[in-house]
Amino acid sequence: MKFVLFLAALFVITYITWADTKVLHNITYIKDYPSTRVERISLNNANTADEELVINGQYNQTFFTSDHQMRMLIVNYVADKNGYRVNYTLKPELPQPAHLPALCLKTLCGGG
Repeated sequence: MKFVLFLAALFVITYITWADTKVLHNITYIKDYPSTRVERISLNNANTADEELVINGQYNQTFFTSDHQMRMLIVNYVADKNGYRVNYTLKPELPQPAHLPALCLKTLCGGG
């Protein structure tokens, strides 16, 4: 469910464009789920005196704390004419259950 919400947010971030914004590059990198990086490089107010380069994105990393609790660090950032701004969020991450094919389950239960 979290992955579906992440993809929906990625879709919105990637495809929202304003009339005077030119998207130069989109980066999506998924190493080992849930470790991801999404970044958009755009040119706001293109071909005007107020033209500015804007880079915004998000990356997250799952790790274990010293007390063996799984946590996810989410970092959102923006770099534009106002400088570099970053927002950190640390969330508890629930382990994903393993999904076994039906045939494996039948075999484990002594069937088939």
